[in-house]
Amino acid sequence: MNTKFDPLNYYGEWPGHKYYPSPNDWREESFYQFITDRFGDGNPSNNEGRYGGYDLGKVDYRHGGDYVGIKNKLDYIKALGYTTIWVSPVFQNQFNSYHAYAQVDFTVLDDRFGTLEEFRDMVNEAHKRGIKVIVDIVANHMANLLYFEGHEHDGAPFRLHDGEYHLYPRDPNNVYQDFLVNNTFFNDGQYCTLYGYDGLPKHDTGKGSYWYSDFHHNGDLSDYGDVYQNHLGKIYGIMDDLRTTHPRVQDKIIAMTKSLIASVDIDGIRMDTPMQVPLEFFQRWAPAVKNYAKKLGKDNFYIVGEFFCPKERSSTMTGRGKSPNMYGKDQYIGKVATMDAGINYPIYWWFETAIKKSDTKTLSGIKDSFDDDLIKYDWANPNRNNQPQYRHLNFYNNHDQFRMSTIDDGFQRSDLSSAIISLFPGIPSFYYGDEQGFKTMGTALDGWGREDMSTSLAWKDLPTVEGRNPCETDNFDYCHSQFKWNAKLMNLRRLYKNLRSCDQVLERWRQSQNGNGIYAFSRSCGAADQHVLVVWNTWRETLEAGGSIGKFITGWNQGDTIVNVLSDDMKESYDLPGARDR
Repeated sequence: MNTKFDPLNYYGEWPGHKYYPSPNDWREESFYQFITDRFGDGNPSNNEGRYGGYDLGKVDYRHGGDYVGIKNKLDYIKALGYTTIWVSPVFQNQFNSYHAYAQVDFTVLDDRFGTLEEFRDMVNEAHKRGIKVIVDIVANHMANLLYFEGHEHDGAPFRLHDGEYHLYPRDPNNVYQDFLVNNTFFNDGQYCTLYGYDGLPKHDTGKGSYWYSDFHHNGDLSDYGDVYQNHLGKIYGIMDDLRTTHPRVQDKIIAMTKSLIASVDIDGIRMDTPMQVPLEFFQRWAPAVKNYAKKLGKDNFYIVGEFFCPKERSSTMTGRGKSPNMYGKDQYIGKVATMDAGINYPIYWWFETAIKKSDTKTLSGIKDSFDDDLIKYDWANPNRNNQPQYRHLNFYNNHDQFRMSTIDDGFQRSDLSSAIISLFPGIPSFYYGDEQGFKTMGTALDGWGREDMSTSLAWKDLPTVEGRNPCETDNFDYCHSQFKWNAKLMNLRRLYKNLRSCDQVLERWRQSQNGNGIYAFSRSCGAADQHVLVVWNTWRETLEAGGSIGKFITGWNQGDTIVNVLSDDMKESYDLPGARDR
């Protein structure tokens, strides 16, 4: 066998390059997420590439953003105070697929984003500015080059074992190079243990599978609550599902991930759709990737998953993993750590109710969710002597949701949300365009909230909450009010360690009946009297806390001087004449 092109032998290297070290503590970082195609067109010559799809007049087509465009705006990101960029997927996609979540090859960079040299140049320039680079990886699925027998033009009902389908290419001349289809049925084939949304293991008792194929032959995913559909089905009916349940496929993805890290010196990975990938994959892939990164000098390589699922499922994928019977105990599913943390959807769902929808929910739910996280997840960082570190990514907008700014008082809500993710435990993750007042109606998942930072014909006539669409013109405005607000918040994090890496939170006040209104808490590192007090008001009008309606225990003593660090000159201060109870 000629192993020259065997994916298991693929490797990467950057000759003569000194790799950038990991940050000591990822909780010190702040993330800035963007869609590469929509951020900046630095090299117009690559806009069509080999597969085309470039059209500035259409929302769902390619708009030319690339690595040169990112490099050219690194000073803009640095001025915001963000320390890590989250880059959308980088591997080759075919026609259009501007988002790059439908790759056809894990070893070739999408040529419409730029060359390997341009990618490296962008990473080098980011590192010179102290900015880390996280890349979005998709292990679960690829493009839509295959169809299930009898269902070339319609959906295929999900089937298991002896009901599984033959799988065929839509075009025999357009196939995957490194992942192969094999329609030989293996009578004894079984699937590995899978974990459901309830966090409990499900063991396959049936037999029979196309075990020699690199893809699942089971049909479409339509019921996300069915553990087998969720792990084996074709997501949306349009993305071929890799057999991540098989060690052969796992080994290929491990080799390709190592190659990416070595080739371009990235600092971490955001894993897409981990809910559809078996835990067994992460138990092999994550340690292999982290150990390899450590050999390059990256001793705290960060892996964060898209946890669009209940905590019971995501807790199985964090650290050594926990099932419900292990919560609050020194017990774990495995012996090795998998992902470090996740994109924190449970807290985002509180944003939706308490701020986006302004119903009777209170921000105290965020604290309750945080307390729950400390029990349900394994936070030990094996790279830092198993020190517990709360490393979830908190967000209020992203590339799949509708923007906060598109509802009534949207910019006030966005400003409040920016403050919450900046000042609460966890790593804040900001979505590009929020700092420029983007306000296109509709969800980002449908493409409407994935605007261009530069002048865009596609968004010129799209509806916004009021007035013109900001995307009609260039949007790298250092003087925009949202830009200045976010930069101020990042400066606070820079100045006060308590607002970055201290996971001790003491609740000081919550609105009566858990309604909308004032919520206050303090953060400290060790000594309780060395704390920062944070107070939010989610109501549209001024409210009072303390006094005749209950005790507001600030934690300070009579005679202490407190400083309002959000005042413009940071010199506004108050002397406390009374005791602790205010």
